[in-house]
Amino acid sequence: MLTPEQIEQRLNFITGSDASVICGVNQWMTPYQLWLYKTRREVAIDISDNPYVKAGIRLENAVAEWFAHETGKHIIEASKFLVHKDFPVLGGNLDRLIADENAILECKTTQSDKGWGQGFEHGDNKIPDQHLCQVIHYCAVADVEVAYVAVLIRGIDFRWFKYERDHELEEDIIRRELHFWNEYVMQDKPPEPLTEKEMLHLLDGKVSSESICANGEMQQALDELRVTREQIDYLESIEKSLRDKITVYMGEHQTLLNLDGTMALTYKKSKGSTTFDVEKFVETYPKTYARFLKTGKERRNFKLIRAKK
Repeated sequence: MLTPEQIEQRLNFITGSDASVICGVNQWMTPYQLWLYKTRREVAIDISDNPYVKAGIRLENAVAEWFAHETGKHIIEASKFLVHKDFPVLGGNLDRLIADENAILECKTTQSDKGWGQGFEHGDNKIPDQHLCQVIHYCAVADVEVAYVAVLIRGIDFRWFKYERDHELEEDIIRRELHFWNEYVMQDKPPEPLTEKEMLHLLDGKVSSESICANGEMQQALDELRVTREQIDYLESIEKSLRDKITVYMGEHQTLLNLDGTMALTYKKSKGSTTFDVEKFVETYPKTYARFLKTGKERRNFKLIRAKK
């Protein structure tokens, strides 16, 4: 587990976990969020108490030992923070080194096998893009020709993979990383926002009364959104109709079985929730109510206009 000092140190570098963000294949973070952290505008959320993170930390040694047992290779713990020999802004902490071999080992734990092949020995040597970017980055930083990736899936399914250095792919990722650092972090200029939340954060309340005309891509997005909204409305109406039909059939019964006798659904009574009668309170204590009123932040309401038929 990284110390607070190591976490602070990593803000001064592009690390292996940053590579997938910069390449746009990280499902948990965007380049804009990474820029906020690297420029110290925001502090990354502390996820050390997350059960999956804690499990990954605790099981790292077990995964490394399992790999050593399966392959017969001798592994060495790598505690030193490494920096690329040609690009000092690229760095990272490795999991393990392989003794007597110009190679490293990355240890992973996950609850899903999505994106993972069956493993090197089964001829399906595929790992998720997010981890591939990290491995490519570490091969460049450590200047090694091979990286092994060992993963424990759902605590019982162990697989290992072998990545052989691809210099062309490595150069492309390094180019992206250096561009991010030099153009955005060093210039203190944010990358293009990818979400509504990021756009609103960047604008910080700024709005314009002028209209903007959609281009071809945006017109396609508008058309697809309208179709999607219509499909959602249609499916919700079907859902309501089917629910009404089923609940009327059940009547006073709380359980419905399938034809084969297995459980289909339950429709049980629950205690009524306690709510606060705002209207009654305002009527009874208007001055007290006024004292506790609070104006929220301004919002922008997204309203899609129906297309003309």
